[in-house]
Amino acid sequence: MKKAQKAKPKNKIVSILLLTVLKGRGHCLRPFCLKAFIPRLLLSLTSALTSAACRDETGPTFRKDIAMIIIAGLGNPGGQYAKNRHNIGFMAADAIADENRFSPWSKKFKGLISEGELAGEKALLIKPQTFMNLSGESVGEAMRFFKLTPADLIVVYDELDLMPGKARIKTGGGSGGHNGIKSIDAHCGKDYRRLRLGIGHPGMKEKVHGHVLGDFAKADADWLEPLLEALGRNADLLAKGDDSQLMNKLALATGGKSPAPPENAQRSASPKKPKAQSHIHKARQNGHSKMPETGPMADMLKKMFGQKKD
Repeated sequence: MKKAQKAKPKNKIVSILLLTVLKGRGHCLRPFCLKAFIPRLLLSLTSALTSAACRDETGPTFRKDIAMIIIAGLGNPGGQYAKNRHNIGFMAADAIADENRFSPWSKKFKGLISEGELAGEKALLIKPQTFMNLSGESVGEAMRFFKLTPADLIVVYDELDLMPGKARIKTGGGSGGHNGIKSIDAHCGKDYRRLRLGIGHPGMKEKVHGHVLGDFAKADADWLEPLLEALGRNADLLAKGDDSQLMNKLALATGGKSPAPPENAQRSASPKKPKAQSHIHKARQNGHSKMPETGPMADMLKKMFGQKKD
């Protein structure tokens, strides 16, 4: 009885609110109409809330306690930077999302995020929109939200000290002068995996800035497109940590050959060329030549060394 009495005021408030809404919309206010309308109203409200949650692009749907990884592709936001060499990390994130049917990009954590699965594990792609030098603010916020450690993070970015089309992956290490990596190191720690995609060095230090912020040349498409496609198709290997297999796939896609054998093995396999010899050495190999017996040279030698006795 006490529970029923407590429930009455709440029911009255709900009824008054519903009556007010219905009256404003010209609905019938008779009790039997209201009783018939309430279940339909509740059903409509439930459907509307569900639809709104599905359409919501303000945040991820993953629970904080689910095991997952974050793959951050680095670059600068804005159309003017879209084709820059410095934005190859953004391009890589797009390729992974496209090849693996990730969700549409949405805004969260000061960046753009896309959700999906790789190798049976939840994965969040993120493209920081803070500009390169502040990338760590975006990635760090996402990591704190999901309570992740550096071991759960993979960062993809451009590398000056690698030839165009080459790729290398490692865990931890220095920033190599890359400002985006410096920022992530400061906000997330250093023991995360780093996938470096080569863009080549312009040759002179004063040309570096213009090189990284310059667009890829048309000729670069010959290696850039196969590289990104291969990365997207083999993103499961990246998620599983199968780095050697991933590197082989990327190398094959860009026309790279299998790793060269050690230098000693190469030398033993190739036929040896005869060693170049000096004229003096050749003469020594041929043995001592006979001394002339007649002529001016013979007379001079006889005077110098004396005539050889039998």
